[in-house]
Parts: sequence; C-alpha cells; structure tokens
Amino acid sequence: NEYKSYLRCIRMATLHESYKGILSTKQITWHKWKPGGEYTKVIKIKNVDTKTKLIKYKTPQNRCFSTKYPEPITLVSGNTASIPITFRPLEKELYEDEVEFYTKTGRFSVNVQAVLPQYSLEFPQNINFSSSGVHQSVSKRFTLINRSIETYFKWSFDSPFIVEPNMGLLPEKGDCDVIITFSPHHALAYDSKAILSYGNGEYKEVHLSGLGKHPFVIVGDTPEDEEVDEVLDFGNVCIGKSATRTFPIRNVSGVDARVFISRERNGTASLDEVFYCKRKEFYIPSNTDIDVKVEFIPSIEDKDYIDYFTVTTEGLPSQSFVKCLGYSVPPEVSLSPTVISFKYTEVGKQTSHFINLRNGSEAETSYQILLDGSESVFSVEKPCGYLKPLEEVQLLVTFTPHRPIPHHRRVTILVHRQEPLFLDLMASAFSEDLRPARLSAESLVWVREKIHKGLSMYPPELQQIIATTPDDTTKLVPGVSVANIPAPSQYFGLCQLADEQFTMHVSVDLESLNFGKCPVYQHVHHKNITVTNHTKGRVTVVWNDRQDSPFTVLPTEIDIQPLKSASFRVNFSPQKPNQFYGVSLECSCFFKELRDARLVSDETISSPWTLTVYCSAETFDMDQEPFLPRIYTDTSQVLFPPCLPDQPVYRTLTVYCSAETFDMDQEPFLPRIYTDTSQVLFPPCLPDQPVYRTFVLQNTGTTPIHYKFEEDPMGLFCVKPMSGVIQDTLAIIMVRFLANQAKMYRYQLACILNTKHKIVFTLLASVETPTVITPNPGSTLHFTPQAVGSFTTQNYCVQNTSRLPLSLEWKTLPTDDSFDISPMSSVIKPNNKEVFEVTFCPKEDKLYRWTRPFSVHHEASQREKLSVTFSGKGNYPTLTCTPDEIDFSIAVVGRESKKTVSLINPNSCDAPYSLLIEETRNCVAILSKTSGILAGYGREELQVSFIPIEEATDCVIKIYCQLYHKSSLLLTVRGSGTYPKLSFVDIRSLVPGTLSTASKKRLWDLFSLDLLNKYLKDIPEPKELRHLMETRSNARNKSVKTKALAAVDFGSNSLSSQSSKVMVVLQNTGNVSASFRFLFPEDLNLDIVTWAESEESYAEDYVDPSECFSIEPREGTIEPGKKQSLIFTYKHHTAGRNELPILLKVLQGRELFLQMRGVTLANNKVYPQFAHFSHTLNPIRIGSVNPPIQYYELYNGSECSMSYEVLTDSLDQLTRDNHNCQILSCLLPIGRVQPHSVAQIPFVFSPLEAKIYAVDIKIMVLGDKTYTITLFGEGVRECSEARMVTNIPVKQAILLPNQLAVLSHEAVDFDAIPTFASAEKIIFLTNTSNENVTFRWNTATTAISNEMVSVAPQTGMLHPKSSTLIQVRVKPTPAPAIMDLDVICEITDNSKEEDYHMKVAKYRHHLEESRVTFTITEDRQKSPATPGELMDSWKSASTLNKYHTLPPIQAVAPAPLDRPLKSPREYCCSRTRKHGEVQDRKKKAPITEEVKPTPPQPFYLHLRVTGQIKDIQEFCGDISTYTIPYTAIDMAEFVAPIREVDSSENNVVTGVLGNILKSLLEDVDIHDAIRNLEKEPIPYFLQLQPDSVDTSTQEEATEETSEIPVKVDPTKDAHPEVNRKIASVIADILDETLGNILQESTQKELVLTARPRTIALPPRTPPSGKMSLLTPFSTLT
Repeated sequence: NEYKSYLRCIRMATLHESYKGILSTKQITWHKWKPGGEYTKVIKIKNVDTKTKLIKYKTPQNRCFSTKYPEPITLVSGNTASIPITFRPLEKELYEDEVEFYTKTGRFSVNVQAVLPQYSLEFPQNINFSSSGVHQSVSKRFTLINRSIETYFKWSFDSPFIVEPNMGLLPEKGDCDVIITFSPHHALAYDSKAILSYGNGEYKEVHLSGLGKHPFVIVGDTPEDEEVDEVLDFGNVCIGKSATRTFPIRNVSGVDARVFISRERNGTASLDEVFYCKRKEFYIPSNTDIDVKVEFIPSIEDKDYIDYFTVTTEGLPSQSFVKCLGYSVPPEVSLSPTVISFKYTEVGKQTSHFINLRNGSEAETSYQILLDGSESVFSVEKPCGYLKPLEEVQLLVTFTPHRPIPHHRRVTILVHRQEPLFLDLMASAFSEDLRPARLSAESLVWVREKIHKGLSMYPPELQQIIATTPDDTTKLVPGVSVANIPAPSQYFGLCQLADEQFTMHVSVDLESLNFGKCPVYQHVHHKNITVTNHTKGRVTVVWNDRQDSPFTVLPTEIDIQPLKSASFRVNFSPQKPNQFYGVSLECSCFFKELRDARLVSDETISSPWTLTVYCSAETFDMDQEPFLPRIYTDTSQVLFPPCLPDQPVYRTLTVYCSAETFDMDQEPFLPRIYTDTSQVLFPPCLPDQPVYRTFVLQNTGTTPIHYKFEEDPMGLFCVKPMSGVIQDTLAIIMVRFLANQAKMYRYQLACILNTKHKIVFTLLASVETPTVITPNPGSTLHFTPQAVGSFTTQNYCVQNTSRLPLSLEWKTLPTDDSFDISPMSSVIKPNNKEVFEVTFCPKEDKLYRWTRPFSVHHEASQREKLSVTFSGKGNYPTLTCTPDEIDFSIAVVGRESKKTVSLINPNSCDAPYSLLIEETRNCVAILSKTSGILAGYGREELQVSFIPIEEATDCVIKIYCQLYHKSSLLLTVRGSGTYPKLSFVDIRSLVPGTLSTASKKRLWDLFSLDLLNKYLKDIPEPKELRHLMETRSNARNKSVKTKALAAVDFGSNSLSSQSSKVMVVLQNTGNVSASFRFLFPEDLNLDIVTWAESEESYAEDYVDPSECFSIEPREGTIEPGKKQSLIFTYKHHTAGRNELPILLKVLQGRELFLQMRGVTLANNKVYPQFAHFSHTLNPIRIGSVNPPIQYYELYNGSECSMSYEVLTDSLDQLTRDNHNCQILSCLLPIGRVQPHSVAQIPFVFSPLEAKIYAVDIKIMVLGDKTYTITLFGEGVRECSEARMVTNIPVKQAILLPNQLAVLSHEAVDFDAIPTFASAEKIIFLTNTSNENVTFRWNTATTAISNEMVSVAPQTGMLHPKSSTLIQVRVKPTPAPAIMDLDVICEITDNSKEEDYHMKVAKYRHHLEESRVTFTITEDRQKSPATPGELMDSWKSASTLNKYHTLPPIQAVAPAPLDRPLKSPREYCCSRTRKHGEVQDRKKKAPITEEVKPTPPQPFYLHLRVTGQIKDIQEFCGDISTYTIPYTAIDMAEFVAPIREVDSSENNVVTGVLGNILKSLLEDVDIHDAIRNLEKEPIPYFLQLQPDSVDTSTQEEATEETSEIPVKVDPTKDAHPEVNRKIASVIADILDETLGNILQESTQKELVLTARPRTIALPPRTPPSGKMSLLTPFSTLT
C-alpha cells in the first residue's frame, strides 16, 4: 500500500501543478481525434491549503473548446472540483487555448490543446556488417518499434543490401523484426543508406556499411607435383574393399568461404569412377579448416587408377586440383599341381590325388571347378567355394573308371575376378580282357609337341611313317596347342570349331541341350547331337553312361571314320515331377589304336579328347508354378575393361540365389533382388581384343535354380555357360566382350531364373583408341626472349583421356638443336597428366621457330601422330649494378653488415648470371644470391654482407659477373674491420667514506683499470668469440679459465658502515657500437666455490658473496665516442673478506675475468691494504750521483693506528751481491700510519748495471703478520731514462648527480724540475651547482705533500656556474725526488652550511634551556613516602658526582680537512647512575629530545700532482725558466747556455708583448697612475732593496728601474745581461697579469677571440720636465 501511495504521488506530481495551495491539472491534450467528432476531458482542481478557497474561471476563447457556464467554485480544504472541457474539431489542424482561474491571491491557467497525429519509429541508426565473402550473405536483425499510432512503412535500399520485409503495417505501439542481408558481388567497401518512409511523407535513414572480401582457401599441403595442390595416394587396395583418405582445406581469410568439389570428366576415362567424395559442397568459417574425405572403391582388378577433383571457391575463378592415385589388388589364386596322372586303374576301382588352391593376395574370391562328378569318371571333393585372403585349400580328385579305355580331361577352374585355371587329368583303366595304352604326364608333353609339328591329326600307325619320311614332313601343317592361347580364350574356345585359334581334333555341334518343360507321364524325351572327327584317323567315341541318370546317350560307343561325323540321341527320362534337372554329359574320344597298348609306343601315343554337353530340363506341370528364387548378386551392371577393336574382353558376375518350396495350393512370395552397385565395368581394350568379366551365382536355398541368359543379338557380349542348374552351390559365369569399333558400349544382359523370373545386368565396355588432350591444340608454345648461350624451360602437359596406358614418343629432328624435350618418351597412365620439360637454348641472336612431331600409341594399336610448334628469340645479355661501389665503413670483426644493391637487366632477354667473389685474406663478402636468372628489363635486389675476419683497414673486395664464360667487374665492396673498443676513462667514489678520501690514482690501482684497459685493447682470442652473450654458458662445477684476469678491490671498511659505491666510466673508444654484459656466477650456472681459483678462503660458514657485490647496469650498448657510467657496490654486512668472480663479456670482443674483492673489518683490527704485492720503481740512469727519492705507499685500511717496519735483510743481501755497493736503500724503515691514511716509504735506487733488479722486501706490521712486497727497478742509460707515467685521464668524464664543482684538470704534471727551483701550473675550478659554494684546499694529505706543494687561493667562494683560477706551485726542494701527490679540495654547499649553523645554534639553545629548566611529569600526587623508602631510594655518595669526567683520550684519525669523521662521544650523567652508564630511554627519556645536528658532508675533489725533482747539476733543461731563490745557490754557476731564437719564436713573443703594451698605453688610467708615481712616499721598486743600502744606492736603484733596457734583436745572437732581481719582479708582474686575463676570460669579462680594435689618436707632446714613457717601450714594440 505504501508503494502504491508513493506511485500515486509521483503520478500526481507529473500530471498536476500546484499554485498557492491549489492543485490543478497541468495540461489537457487530445491526440487521437477526427474532424466532426466530440471529445470530453475533465480539469480537476483541489484545495490543498487549510483555508477555504473561492475560485472563478474563464472559458476558452476558441469555439472548438467549450465548458459549462463558469460559476464561482468554493473549495473547502481537501475538496476537489471537476470542470468538463469538450472539444469539437472542425478541421484537421492544431488547436491551442487555455482556461484561466482567478483567486484572491492571483491567477493561474491550464493549457488545452489538440495536436495532429505524430508518428515516431525507433530503430538503429548505423548497422555495420564488417566483412563478408563475395557471393555470400550475412544477415543482421533489429526491431522496428512504433511509438505512435498505426502507420504504413516502406524501405528503399540499394544493392547489395536487402531489407525484409520491405513494407508493411505497424500497429499502434507495435513492433516488427527487420532483417537486413548483405550480399556483396565484388571485393569492395560498400557504404549505403536504407530509407524508411512512413506516416505522412516522413522518412528516416539507417547507415549501412560492409566490406566484401574474396575468401582465400588453401587446399592440402605443398605437394611434390607442381601441377596439383594435393596428392592422395591410396596405395594398394584389394578388389572388393575400400580405402579412405582425407585432405585439408584451410580458409585463411577473415570471411567465410563456400567450396565446391567436382570431378574432371574427360573422354572414356570418366567411366572408371572409383574415387567418391560424398559431399560436393562445404561451408568453411573464417580462419578454420576442414578435412574432406575421399573413398576409393576399385571396380576392376589389377588396374592403376588416377583421377582428379577440382576444388572451386564461390566467387573466385581460380581452381585447386587434388590428384587421387590407387591400385586395385586382384586375387592371386594358384593351382598345384596343374597335371595329375592317375595310376593304371582296374575298372570298377578308385584312385585319388590331391590338388591345392592357394589365394596369395588380400582379396577374397570364389572358385568353381567345372567338373560334374555325377556323369564323369573324375570327381572333386568340393567343386566350388570361397577363398579367404591368404587361404589355401586342399581338394581330393578321384578317378573311378567304368570302361577299359584311356581318359584325358582338361578341367576348367573359374576364379572370380581372375583368369581361369586349368587342370589336366590323365588316366587309363584296364580289365582282364583289355589293356589300353597307359597315359602319363610325359604323354601330354609329347602330344603338345606333335600338335606343334602337325602330327596330332594322324593316327599312331601313320605318325611314325610320316615322321620318317622327309617329303611327308614338309607337307604337315603346324597346329596350335590349347595351352598356348590365353586362358579365357581357351575356356570360350573349347566348344568352337577347328577354324578357331587352336587345333580342334573332335567337336560337338551343341554344347548345351535344354529339353525345356517335360511332363513326367511321357517317359522318354530325346534330342540329337552330332560329333565330328577332324582327324585323319578312326576315332572311337565312348559316352559315360550311368544307370540312374535321367539323361542317356545312344549309342554309347561308336567309331567315327576320318573327317566324318556321327549322330547321337540324348534321351531324358524324368523320374520326379516339379523338378529342375541339369547334368553335364561326358564322352571320351581317342584313336582306335589306343584301346590296345601293344599298338602304340611312347613316340606314337596320342592323348584322348573329352567332349561335354550340358543337358537341362524341368518337370513342372502346366498349372504348377516353379520355385521362386531369391537372388543376391554382387553387381547388376558389369563394366568391362577397355579393349581394342576385334579383341575380346571377359568379365565374371557373382549372383547369390536362394529358393523355397511351396505346396500346390500355396502362393509363392514375390521376388526381392538386391544389388550393391549399379553397373559392371569391363576393363579397357583395343579393337578386336577381348576382355572378360565374371559373375557368381550362388544358391543358398534347398531347391535347385535354373538360369538362362539371353543372347546378345549383336554378338558383342558372350556369356558362358548360357544356362544351367544350381543345386546348393554357386556358379561362376564369364562374360566376354569383343568389338571392332572404338566407342562405348552398353548392354542390358537378361537372365531368366526358373523359366519365369528375370533379372537384368548392365554391362559397360569401351573399345579404346589413343586419345590425349594437349594445351591449346594447334597453337604455338612461345618462349620469352632468352640470352644466347642460356636456356629456359617450360612445361608441356599431355593428359591421357583414354582408359589404356599410352606410350608417347617424340620424334628426333637433327635440324635444330636449340630446343630439347625431356623425357623423349614416356608411358602415360589412364587419366593421368604427363609433364614434359621443353628447354630452349638459343645459339644466335635471332628468332627461332620449330615444329616437333610426336606419336601416341598403345601396345597393340596404331600410332596417332601429333605435333606442337615452339618459338623463341635469342639475345645477347648484359647486367649492371646500382650503385657499382658500396662502402661499409667500419664493421665489427666477425659481425655481419648488410647493404642492398640493385641488379638491372637492360635487355629484353633473361640473363642467367653467376657472381664470383674475389678472395681476400682479412675480410669476406657474402651475397644473398650468387647465381640466378634476371628477367628482361628486370630489377633484382641483391643483399651484400660484409664480414671482417680480422682487424684491417681499407679492405677491398671485387665482385665479378660471369655471363656465358665472360667475366666483368660488377661491384666493388670496401670496408674496414675492427673489434669493439672499450676503455675505462674515469673512476670516483659516490658515497662518503674511506673511498671518498682516496685519491683517483689509488682507486684506479684498486680496480686495476690499467690492466683492464690493456686487456680490452688486445685482440680477442678465438675461444672468446665462440659464444654470444645469450649463449655464454658452461657446464656446472666447471671452472672458467681465462688469461685476462684482473682484481677489482673495494678496499676495507668497518662493519655495518655505509656501502662502498664506486662509479666507473666506460667509454667506447672504437668506431663501432659495443655491447657488454657482466655475467655473475648464477648467470653462468656456475658454483662460486668451484669457479674460484683457490678454495682455501671459502669456509663452511661463508656467506654468498653475490649478495655483497652488485653492478648497475649489468649490460648495455655504447655507441662510438659515448660513455656509460657503471656503479660498483660492496655491502659491509658481514666481517671478513669476500670475493666474487664476474665475467665481463663484450659482444664480438674480449672476455675479462674480474675478481671482485672487499674486506669488512671488525673493531680494533689492524689491516694494511695492498693494491698489488709488487711495485715498479722509475728507471734510473746508471752512474747517477744523486738519484731521486722514490716512494712506496702503504695504506692503513683499519680504524686504528698501524705501526710498521721495513726489514732490510734483503736490501743488505742485495748490497753484498753487488760488491758492497748500495743498490736500493730505505730511508725511513720504521713508521706509523694513521687510520685510513697513507704512509710514503722513501727508497733510493742506485743501479750499477743496465738491467732489471728485483728485491723481495718484507714489511712487518705490528699486531699483524709480515707481508712481502717485490720491488722492481731498472737501470738505464742516459738516453733511455724516462719517468713512468700512468694512463689515468686528467679530466673528469661524467659529472656526478650531486657534484658541486669540477676541476678543469684533475692531474698536473710538472715534468722535470731542478732542485731549489719552484714551478707553477694553473687550473680552473668551476661551480656546477645552482648554489654558492665554498672551497678549501688541503695539501696536508701526506707528510711530504704539504712540504712540496702549495695551492693559491687556499679558500674562496664560487657563485653558481662561475669559475676561478687555481695556481698550483711546487716549492723548492733541495733533494731530488719523484713525486706523486694527492691534494684534496673540499667543496661545501653554503646553503647547507648555513642551515647546519642554524640547527647548531638551536641545539645549543635547547641544551642551555634544558639545563636551567625542568618539567614535572607526574600524573597525580603520590602519597608521601615513608622514611624507609626514602632511605632505600637514596644513592651512596660514591654514585653522586657533581661534575662529569672528560672522555678518555684516544687517538682519533684526522679527517682530510682536519674535521673529525665522527661526532664526539656523548655521555649521559645523572644522579641515579654512574658515569658512562647508558640511560634507559623508555623510562627516562625527556619529553622533547633534540638530536645533535650533523654537519653537511662536503664534496671532495682530488688533484694529482706529479713530477720529478732532479739534481740541478744533472738537469738538462733551461734553468732560466724556473724561479730559484738566490739564498739557496749562486746562479752564476748555472747560467744556461745562450741559444739561438728562431723567427717564429721571436714573432710570437713580439706579437704577444706588443698587444699587451699597446693596450696599456691606450689606457688613460695607467697614464695617470704613472704620472702620480712621483707623489708616492716610498718608491715603487725601493721595497726590493736590502735595508742596509744607503741613499745613494737607492737613488741608483731608482735610476736603474726608471729605465729598463730590454732589447730583443732577432738578428743578433748576444743576450743582454739583466738584473736577476728585476727579472723576478717582471716575471711576477707578467704572471699576475696573465692570471688576471685568464680569470677575466673564464668569467666572460674578456673575449680573447674578439677582433682587435685600433684607435688612431693624435700625437701628444709630453710635458716639459717629465720623463718620457714611450722611450723604454718603443724598443719592445
């Protein structure tokens, strides 16, 4: 109810409007109306106020709207009033008006309107069909919704879109389903509109779009035969069985495809339809595939079948072909033995022999032995039956003689689907009175030889006479034995006359007698037959008569004279009514002499002949129905094989028959005939060549069946036997086909069963002639223009459309050898396509035309002659290459670089080319194609690969093009080979710590960068180039051995200190990009312990070092000239020494083995750190009187001081070995090194010989073991003495992210300096940050650095991006030495320093405040404690200290800039604990605890100062260029010899000094300053004089300094004497002047490269009484 009330309120709110307590209808609208009608609606008003309302209203002005008379309405609170409004329209138009209401508070109105009918239909505005196959349809459905009144609609659209239904009626508020079909006819993009018309001429549009695509279908896999798309080989299939194969059809397109499958039908080959594809149409969705099943059911045995299926896609003209191959395996039934010779048998007795029938194939078949045992002296145990695959049966043959006569019977064994077999039975019977000639197997051989000689027609008594008479022998006509003709012809020819193919001795005129219907009451029925004697001797004919046989022959025995005939009467005596009778009567014919064995010999013996007559009859009454047969045959249509005209063919037929017996009053069932095929196809044959087929009739019932075939009136098809009776077995019927016209024959063979029922077999046969199909008969096969000397091939396809295999032979014509055909002869199987390859090879530049005949024939047919014409043109070819020269620039050795060139054939003929590459020693060129054929006017892209084998420059490879044994230069390839070149160019520490205070040289030595750079410069070994970075792996637990081995040492640091991070800059110094990768042990699948060279350092509790070391990034690629920063990190997590082997692999470059090392020290443990355990001193000249001091640096890597002592035993031994001459001495063998500091141990090396000295020196460290260092020193002659200089770069490679400043040079080399002399160098310090920085130089890094080096200015401030000049000075030193010092510049950020000082002040203020103030932290007041408790909580006096003692004095290592590394230890003192006791922070921590601020960590820059201070007496340079104090040495003794100055040096000095002095002379301020010199109280140069000089001396000095005689005359060799003191002053002035100029240049206040400006001033006359300033300077300019 609440929900309904809620809906009612919502409805009222939408339909009504409230006005000052009155709720009224919002609007009244009429939608459905017609002119002339009357329509009424009500306006409701309701008082929703608490007061009574008086309402008046005014009627509408439009006459079509009317209401009742407007009377005032009084509405009590909550009441409702209704006012009816009537609408009477006159016309169909829009009506609008209003009804006005008035109250005391105001007025309001209600709109009334009548609107015209509006139609509103809803449907989609866009319909996209995506893609669809051509000639296919895609449909989409949508709903057309009517939101208004009933309306008609109609669609207008364009092809290929179809809208259904295209028109209709939509009811009010109704809908309709619309189907739009897209059926593209072309592969196009379709964009159309469908227009919907509805209502009163209104319409809407829907946008239709779709894409028509051709489907792309792939049939099968890639076959070897290019003429077809798929080959299905069914192999050997037994006749009567079937095989199945499938081939795929793939739809690789994005649209569905409809595929049709059909067979090719050409000529008579279409008769052999043995391949069946049940489905002819397939629908394949997009991107799917299907398998098509093809079944092979052979119909003719021993035949190769070839057929083609065509696969066509709807909408595409292209076709795909599927070739089917199969062979039908025939039955292979064999008989053994084929001749049986029974022993000499007495009449009435019985002898037996066995024969074997074996089926040697997988095909099942049936057999029938044509021997009626009931009427013959021979009988077989099982005359008919079935032979399963590979089955062998044994049959018993019995001989039971009735008369003493010889017997020979050639028994035919019919085999279904095979030629007949023959069994020769030889026997003789004797009695007591008569003994005929004895026959054996050898007798049969002699008889056949007589037939061949022509003696078989003569009786035995004449054979010997004729054989001995030569004249009679020549008149004999040779005969043909039955065994020499084909088996089917033997079977059909035994009943023929003597003029047949073989020699006939006796014959019977009828081979079968049909007595027809014979009533039982008539006891004897007879027919006559005639037996003819064709021999030239008297022949005895004896019929085998049986007493119980219904058929008898009279007379049973008779002699027939030569070439005469005798008639016999065959009587039929039925014994039972309503029966079928059928027997085969047998008679034995022989020469009369054979009755007595004494009348013949082995040479004159002749075999008897046996004649058979098949007799049949029936004894059914006229009103009696015969038995009703039920026939099942394996075929109802017999297809004969192909044959030639006038050549017979044979076929067998299998018919399975069944019968029933019915009573006299019982009506039989109607016959039912079943067939499994519709036709029987004969094999192919030629004209006048017979072919055969067989039938099998089987009676599966209990009653006999009589059959009779109707004769072919044309005589083409012959059946044997024509009639017969089947008892309870089967009968094999053989059909022969023989014709002489080449065409297809069809005959309906009728068979009458039981004289009433008829079945029909369709026989199909064809007489074949050689027929082939050639492409475009009568046309010419054209070849494209060909280069002279080259060849091209085309395929010429010939298809055999006949059913016979044909032989095709091309005729050889010696007139033209430009065309060649292969093969020249071939055998084309039926329905197969043979492809011949025709080769065209022109010899000259001309047009060729050639007609080649060929013939097609079968083995026994005539040749059919055909011909084909070939044409082609020969041209001389050429090839060009664009470009003809390519430059690969620089390539990586072993890496392949590729470029593409174009081969162009400017001629019309194809150019067969062969590209030859010139062999070079240091590089190889590989072509993507070295030979081929370029089409006429064609262009081919050739890819050239350049592979350098070794480092080489300017490699040149020439590529030649060989065209028909002519070579010409085609392309020149240039390039250079190099290996990737990487080099470490910079190293520095990233985090504060021990490494940040280490010099760059020390870091360089720790990381062995010199050794690494040496390895990287070397040529990689072949084994290093064997693996790529991705494939670089080794077997597990197999150590990696490489010659390139270097140690990367992180030094030492305390436990739990900050990780050591070192940035190493790797630069590509080569000309090719270089890729690198650091391979950790886990990347190589290696065990760390196994890979290590020594396992002694790996204990059982060792920590995985891979967790301590890391490199970022591990891999990368650096372009030529670019740099890559690498960050090496070592974490000090566990105490001890950690090592990790890492392999640095450069792609196509070196493999370096890096042994990462790091040491983490426990507290108070001494650790001397050695970068290397060998040191090489600088070479020293032999005989040097005062050799320089050389230093060995010993670094203390621990947190405590380290005392050491150099044991000089080995040095003393070296002295003794050299005749007590001290070769090497240590000046300070005992010393102490502060924590993380360096001690420089001085050594003096004085060699006696020009050789290398090696000394093992032991250094004993207090608290640690003794270490052995090997010192190497070389004595050299004077000319070869040189100072060793490392290859450390002097400039920073990459700025660090937090770097505040940078030095212009990080190393200053002073070279050789004489003793007692000083030298200066300048560098620049630049602020790289955005804040002001303060710098401070610390030269006290070692004990001797502060004594030898000074830096000015010592401190200073730099603004952002500004620079300052720094002067580095080497102080005068009395002793020779080789210096290699490190000076540190500490850079501090001023903003951070100020922030630090503010925090320190705040911290001190907090300490002072916490000292004088306290805070009560108790939550509530506790009860007063008892005195006992107070006493317990009181501490003893010993624990109450008013003052705290100072911390113990410890040796603290000074920081590089005298700043402590750690803040002072803080001690917390209170009344409740002892001194040094740690306070419990949880209980006693103050509320606001302030942490003492730490000072900002400065940034360190290291400046390396190197040089050699040589003895001034041995110094070879110009001493005058150095500043030497006069108190140290008398310079008169060491005045350098005056040397000549060349013109170039003179011009440089003159030009520089002249420009400087000109600028000074043009400056007015300088002129004024010089004029005011006299007013100065102290003369300017008087400061340089000693205090003891007198006034006269000062005046002289003033006079001397007023005019400085400086003369430079390039033409004179004399050098003027100059006062040494004044020269020093001038040098200082020039030094300061040049320094100021450089400083202004760095601050961009002076541009040195600007063009000089010349200002012409008027000559000025100097005032009288003044000194002339131009006079002394004129000589300089």
